Amino acid sequence: MGDSILLVNRDRTTINILTSLLKTEGYKVVSFDDMSKARSAIGSDGYSLMVACLDRLDEDMETIRTARAKQPSMPVIALAEPGLLSANGGLVANLGVFACVEKPLKIQELLSAVQRALDYGSSSAAQTETGFIVERRGVE
Repeated sequence: MGDSILLVNRDRTTINILTSLLKTEGYKVVSFDDMSKARSAIGSDGYSLMVACLDRLDEDMETIRTARAKQPSMPVIALAEPGLLSANGGLVANLGVFACVEKPLKIQELLSAVQRALDYGSSSAAQTETGFIVERRGVE
């Protein structure tokens, strides 16, 4: 596939599991558990997609804002705890994320969102748009 995914999550165990899963599917994965290092890396290596966990809303939203500013055509998938999207969906939508996937993660749901985001990110439409429509996965 050749697509490069930036994975941002503070939990090293989650990073290891998601990295293994995404690599098994043929993706190149670069991961960070430090938000400031992740923000510095955005834009430098031309990632195809960012998958970011929303654990600490303010800091994580800043990381997504940085991604959208440095690489506007790069889709972002946000991973969120149950209830976070219901309570803060408007804030997340305003960030221009491509999709939100609620925890606990369902493997096929996440992989489907990743593939849709990569397909969209490589389309000509993504090269001219500055925002994305939010998809909500796992949210009732």
